[in-house]
Amino acid sequence: MLFQLLCSRTKQCHENRKQVPHPPNKSSSLLTTVAMKIPSFVLLVCHVFVTINGYVEIQRHYEFEDVLTRPALEERELWVWRSEASNYKTLRLVDEEQKYHIQLKVCIEPAEDQEFVTITLDDIRYANDGPFDYIFVSFEGRPWSVYATYERWAHGHDWNIFRNTGRNGVSHRLRKGVYTIDISVLTDKWGLELDKIRLNAEYQRLDSSLFCGGSIVNLHQPAHENTDDKK
Repeated sequence: MLFQLLCSRTKQCHENRKQVPHPPNKSSSLLTTVAMKIPSFVLLVCHVFVTINGYVEIQRHYEFEDVLTRPALEERELWVWRSEASNYKTLRLVDEEQKYHIQLKVCIEPAEDQEFVTITLDDIRYANDGPFDYIFVSFEGRPWSVYATYERWAHGHDWNIFRNTGRNGVSHRLRKGVYTIDISVLTDKWGLELDKIRLNAEYQRLDSSLFCGGSIVNLHQPAHENTDDKK
C-alpha cells in the first residue's frame, strides 16, 4: 500500500510540475525548486522500499520446559521455578550419561516466491552453578553445535543468573518441510538448567511459528511429547 501510495504521488507530482507557472519572485522560486525536487526523492524512496521488501527474516524461540507433558509439569518432574527465567520455569537436567534428548520440530515454510529458507542457531539461554557442562546440538542427525557452559562456583546462587551461548554453528539452507533439532547435555552431578532456544530464519513466512512441536526422550524410558504450537 505504501509503495502504491508513494508511486501514485510521484505520478501526480510529475503532472503537477508541468502546470507550475513561472515564479514571480524569489520566494515562490524557492518553493517551486523544492516542489520540482520532491518527485526525485519519492522515486528514491520507492526504489529503496522495493529492495528492502525483497528480504524477509523472522526470529522465534522455544521454551525448553514446553517439551514436558502435563503430568510431568504437575509432578514438577525435570523443571524448577526461576524468577529470572523467560517464562519463570526452566528445564533442569542432571545427566552424566547424556541419556536425555530434547527433540524439536521445525516447520520450514518459505515466503512467497522463495524456494529456500536459511536458519541459524542464534542462542541457547541457560543457567549453571559449578563446573562447566556441555550442550550438544544436532540437526537432522548431524552435529550442529557443541558449547561448554560458563563455570562459576557460587554456592547455588548462580542458578538464577542466566547466560547465553550466542550464535553457534553454521547456517542451513532448507526447502519446505519438517526438520528435527536434537539437544542433549553432559553435566556434573548438579546438572544444568535450560531456559529457551532461539532461531533466526531468512525468507521464512512472516506469520509462521517456525517451531511446531517438541519432546524429551530418556533412552531408558518412553518419550514424553508435547506438540502444542504455543509460539
